[in-house]
Amino acid sequence: MNIKERFKNKFENYSENNEYFVFELREEQLEFLEIWNKAVNDKKIALIDAPTGIGKTFAYLYPVMEKIIEAEKKDESFKAIIATSTINLQEQIFEKDLPLLSDIFDENFKVKLLKGRRNYACRRKAEEFIRNSDDSEVTKLLINWLNETFSGEYQEIENKISSYHWRQIESQASTCLGKTCRHYRHCYFFNSRIEAENSEILIINHHLLITDTAKKEYPFIKEADALIIDEAHNFIPTIESILTKMVSLLDVKYQLDELIKLNSELKFLNFFEKDEELLQNWEDIVSASRIFKAETERFFKKLKELLEKKGQLNLNKDDIDYYLLDSFYYSLEEYIKELDIFRNPLSYIDLKFKDFSQTLSETKAARFKGYLVSYSSVVEYFDEVKIVLNEYFLEKRDNFIVAKWLDIKDKNIVFNALDLNNSDDLSKEIIPIEKAVLFTSATLSLNKEFYNIKVPLGISDAETVEVRLKSPFDLKNQMTIKVASLNYSYQNKEYYERLNNILLKVLKNGHALVLFASYNDMNLIYKKFKSKFGNKKIKLYMQGKEFSRSELIEIFKTEENSILFGTRSFWEGIDIKGGKLTTVVITKLPFKSINDPVVYSKDKLLKLKGRNSFYEFMLPDMILTLKQGIGRLIRSKNDIGRVYILDSRFNNSSYSSVIMREFKDFRIEDFRGV
Repeated sequence: MNIKERFKNKFENYSENNEYFVFELREEQLEFLEIWNKAVNDKKIALIDAPTGIGKTFAYLYPVMEKIIEAEKKDESFKAIIATSTINLQEQIFEKDLPLLSDIFDENFKVKLLKGRRNYACRRKAEEFIRNSDDSEVTKLLINWLNETFSGEYQEIENKISSYHWRQIESQASTCLGKTCRHYRHCYFFNSRIEAENSEILIINHHLLITDTAKKEYPFIKEADALIIDEAHNFIPTIESILTKMVSLLDVKYQLDELIKLNSELKFLNFFEKDEELLQNWEDIVSASRIFKAETERFFKKLKELLEKKGQLNLNKDDIDYYLLDSFYYSLEEYIKELDIFRNPLSYIDLKFKDFSQTLSETKAARFKGYLVSYSSVVEYFDEVKIVLNEYFLEKRDNFIVAKWLDIKDKNIVFNALDLNNSDDLSKEIIPIEKAVLFTSATLSLNKEFYNIKVPLGISDAETVEVRLKSPFDLKNQMTIKVASLNYSYQNKEYYERLNNILLKVLKNGHALVLFASYNDMNLIYKKFKSKFGNKKIKLYMQGKEFSRSELIEIFKTEENSILFGTRSFWEGIDIKGGKLTTVVITKLPFKSINDPVVYSKDKLLKLKGRNSFYEFMLPDMILTLKQGIGRLIRSKNDIGRVYILDSRFNNSSYSSVIMREFKDFRIEDFRGV
């Protein structure tokens, strides 16, 4: 039997013996299965565009499980890694799909869901926090949790503990004592890592896969025989996010507070009470820490005054105020000088501590190491701050290939820098050579081409298998796309009134998801809509008010009838079948703003090369996001409904033909409700 027949037989037999499981044969799923199975055998890169409803998870897991069983029979091993963008999909695969497939195969596969190191508590740091904290409530919570938890994962208590408190007990490479730690054998992180190393199927997120390419903390990730990247449309944005260097006021202050706290730790001082030189150096550090903290406060206060009420400042913009720019860089240069003055004694005493630790007995050295590691992590942090501020901002001031911008909030200012060249370099390292690799998503290709992911990943010349599968749904009969002749104009009050009037008409029956491209538009329209919407039987919800994203989705599923207003994170990852969702409204085509600093720098770079950034990446990105939004509506063969696109650019612009080409399988009508 070929793999299609084996797959059908296994699922049909299981369905016959289990009433609760209904097997629905889908040709597109079998096609996916066959393509991926061949790629696994031939060790090729496969790019598969798999619309919603195909059942792609089973299609890519099944060949992997056959390979694992086949390898075991030969006394060999086969390891597969699945990387997803969202926690929801990770948990679905780990808690639902894999247990079901294990049952179907009647095999116990070694499966592990591994999270990044900082998702695990450090027992040593937790003990220190409990011993030194004045917050009895948090201390009691942690004691109870540590006595009960098996995994030590943040997700177990994230709603009970603040991120500030978690940060003080999270596992970090820079503060880890490794095998010299007395908790090593029962360490949450290392136990999790051992399970991951011994697993046959490892589930991780994009972030962990990408960061490990640089850090190589998990060598077994590179050793996998098959790599599956699901939700692959988010892979390139994740790379850019990880490569963005950041320095924030709150982080600098936090590290200085930690250093000052360490400075006053008597147990630490007792180690070298007889070493007068070290004590003198220590006093210099105590003084330098306080002085630099005051300098940091002054620097950021000056920046706040300089930037006034700006929410963001793109330092690469052509029309930026030169007086403001010169003032900013002058202040930054002065601050870096103060940073160097602070770093010199800091680095010196770090070396002294390392030398001093060699003179201690084995027992004392083990106790001293905890302080030494904490101290060294602060030194490393300020070394990195120097690199970011000096190399990325000062030295590359006029280099627009490095996107540079400030995010300004009430109590914080964040320096951001992304070298667009580094993004290309890292992308090429991620894809393993001579291994089976799968990139899949419901929105991966454009015009049956995969250039939008192949070019950034540096695999344009690689031998790849590329397939765009058809939807298993009858889209023309299950869904109608209605397009309104409304021209977006964020400065025009009349536009918002017209938009609200349309929403009052199309949402009168509820069961709707309203998608916005910006928070400002959503907040403005929600207030207008709520004041005029009179149906008390239909509940109104908005992202960011009372509930988290996952809570809002669950409420929507259980509520009798509701309307949910959401922004970017609600354009994907929502799976609501049946009559609960019959209307999706897209208020504006989801173009990225040219004011986004990364978009701005990319645009400038492409123009310099004589290329068109709009058609090369802004329009393709918008179409893929639009597909995700429209894809929220039809999730099964029984779903029906309407999508309203309240932006006339969809079918009445110079680039409409490009958009319409991607939606030729849909029924599109003009909406006269304006």
